[in-house]
Amino acid sequence: MCILAFAVVQCFYWFLMTENQQRFFEYAAIHLNVLLVHIPLTFMLGFFVTIVVDRWRSVFTNIGFIENVALSVGTLVAGTDHAAKVLRCTIIRYLVLSQVLVLRDISMRVRRRFPFMESLVTEGFLYRDELEKMFKCETMYYIISTGCRLIGRINLKKRYQPLI
Repeated sequence: MCILAFAVVQCFYWFLMTENQQRFFEYAAIHLNVLLVHIPLTFMLGFFVTIVVDRWRSVFTNIGFIENVALSVGTLVAGTDHAAKVLRCTIIRYLVLSQVLVLRDISMRVRRRFPFMESLVTEGFLYRDELEKMFKCETMYYIISTGCRLIGRINLKKRYQPLI
């Protein structure tokens, strides 16, 4: 990016500026270089560190944590019979699956815990047939959003039943 900016400034300097404008540009560059000594390096590094920390904070605040959604599922999926319990457990299992799939791409600890997609089957987040359906798709984004798509599919199927 810096090389591209340098090339643009050089082209601008050599091909678009008159000789008087080039001399003024040189004078301004020398003057700004002298003033650069007065800007402390720690001040500039503070801005850089703030940008990096804010970026990571925004990444972690945008990760959807499942606790609130799980409480809502427990409240909104009515019934005490076996079908309602299975439905609640399935939706929460898909929520946990979606969170694990996202965290596998962010955290090395989670990646070591679940190194292969098969490990999600052995841990009970996925069934074998669901994993086979995931591998039939071509894009990675489809795999990451699997849990949320399955929840949406369940909601569409159960929408007109008295459970939801």
